[in-house]
Amino acid sequence: MGKCLSNKLKLFSAGLAIAGFTYMNFNSATAQTSEKNYIPKYNTTTHYIIKEIQKDNAYIELKTLDKIIDESKKIVKENYKGDPYNAEESRNLIKKLSKTIEDCPELTNNDETCYRKSLTYLAMGEANNLPLHTAVIPRHMFVKWDPDSTNNGDFNWDPNWLSSKGFTDYYAELFFGMGLMLTDKKLKERGFFRSLNKNELLSRVYQQESSKLFEKDSHDKAIEYINKSIELTPNFPESYFAKGSFLHRLGKKKCGENLEEIRKDLDCQKYFKEACENYIKSLEGDIGTNSYIQAFTGQCFYYLGEYEKAESYFTQSIENDKNISALKMRAKLYLETNQKEKAKKDIYSCLNYPTISIFESNPNYRFIEHNKKPIGINLNVEGKKYSNWNDVKSSCENLKYADGGWRLPSIEELDLIYQNKKEIPLINLGKIWSSTESEKNEVWIKDMKNGNQEKIKKYTNHYSENNKTKEISFVCVKDLEELKIGEHYMLNKLIRYFELEELIKEAFNYDPSPKDYNPFSKD
Repeated sequence: MGKCLSNKLKLFSAGLAIAGFTYMNFNSATAQTSEKNYIPKYNTTTHYIIKEIQKDNAYIELKTLDKIIDESKKIVKENYKGDPYNAEESRNLIKKLSKTIEDCPELTNNDETCYRKSLTYLAMGEANNLPLHTAVIPRHMFVKWDPDSTNNGDFNWDPNWLSSKGFTDYYAELFFGMGLMLTDKKLKERGFFRSLNKNELLSRVYQQESSKLFEKDSHDKAIEYINKSIELTPNFPESYFAKGSFLHRLGKKKCGENLEEIRKDLDCQKYFKEACENYIKSLEGDIGTNSYIQAFTGQCFYYLGEYEKAESYFTQSIENDKNISALKMRAKLYLETNQKEKAKKDIYSCLNYPTISIFESNPNYRFIEHNKKPIGINLNVEGKKYSNWNDVKSSCENLKYADGGWRLPSIEELDLIYQNKKEIPLINLGKIWSSTESEKNEVWIKDMKNGNQEKIKKYTNHYSENNKTKEISFVCVKDLEELKIGEHYMLNKLIRYFELEELIKEAFNYDPSPKDYNPFSKD
């Protein structure tokens, strides 16, 4: 999908500003000196942005921008008859104009391609009196041909990917791929896809530039710029999130994470209080990433010692999207407030977190605790081909995966699994065998769809190709002495991946890492 979007994904997962891109300074000192003496030929909004906002950090030299505009004037003169509603002619014109952009390395070989290209298209549009405007969707900028306030003659132009895909395609790819959940109504309310007015564009530019300034440790200037973004568009929630992120990170950088020191130092408290205020303001606008913002808000309240508010925001985050950071922070909060059982439950939820990428070919592995001992659950076995309890029991016992030791779960363990059915997805299996025997050669089974339990004959053939209602499935479980690295391959991967060592050590009163444990080992 291109550098522009992939870089934004990385920055957002780190909790940076919504539109944060990595800045690439391609101007040499000599070029910058000559640039200061250059008098531009044109006076577009993009020229203003370069001179008054970006200044020494301009994304392109004014001289280069003017050359691009000069070239665009020749193209317009040769290919445009002045009818903005002629969609075919307009598209052909934009295709030809795009070549001047694609031939410019400053606009293509960097990590903020869509931002730079859009500003350049805007400059060409204004200099040639073309109805070209900037438009945005979350973490992406593009241009729009928009002759008037109606939809007559409109089209979006984004040769990277928008122009070649239908709405459903890029909605799914961008929004759901990044954890964004915005309805069509929200998209319209937020102004996505429509042409931005000048204040809206400048607001987004100030936000963009503030992120780059912050990453270069120009913190005061970054705060100044994000305040200007908010001043220009007070209802733009992404700017509040960006400001909250800046203050949050400044608080952690200047005050560390020593809770006692933070709660004694009024200056430290100010950072986190103001971060909370801005995060909450961004939540009022619903930018489609509430789970992340709620987790950050909870963290700030946690640093301030406001545990009830912190727990509330962590819980909202978990309920919205089972945010792993919120789970870990809530477990930490529970440990600090002497609620160990709740902390343990959150740790197990972390272990059951459905992150397929770390499971390689084995995503169906979960954990519960029974009688204060961890139990591994292997969901990868297929029970429908076995006809009776004895065959199923033997299948588990003969399972060699993870050094063996597998067995059928007891009816009590199945009940625990059913109580945690949101995290342990067995509902589609329907009725499941247990190891709990009853009198007269009977055994208990449990229906994972409704929680009902019943006794059934052990050795009767309960499998029939023509009568699938009689099928009874099964899962295998394994007793684990402790949640320890090295005890089991999948447990190894999970504890390391989610960095749960310290939480497990405090909650369970033992060190999950062996003495020879190397955290950088790939094993």
